[in-house]
Amino acid sequence: MFQNNIDEKEGILFIEKVSSRSRATIHMLFMHFEIAVIWINEKNRVVDKKLAKPWRLVYSPSEPAKYTLETHRNRLRDFNVDDELVFDEI
Repeated sequence: MFQNNIDEKEGILFIEKVSSRSRATIHMLFMHFEIAVIWINEKNRVVDKKLAKPWRLVYSPSEPAKYTLETHRNRLRDFNVDDELVFDEI
């Protein structure tokens, strides 16, 4: 929030303790630009994705998600529902 943009190679990954639709819900209040939102379940499969627009109150995944990835809007096309993702630990 309160930023003016995000680099195309940047993003943030939110991790919930359990998969849930309500816990994975986001808002876009105080955002000044669109972002790609990708919801991922506990099996690392994409369950939903949306282009989130500024100042919208609620975006929720269509299925329970454990991970919520917020990144540059152009990255939305890089993900499809049912894709399996691999997370590397650092």
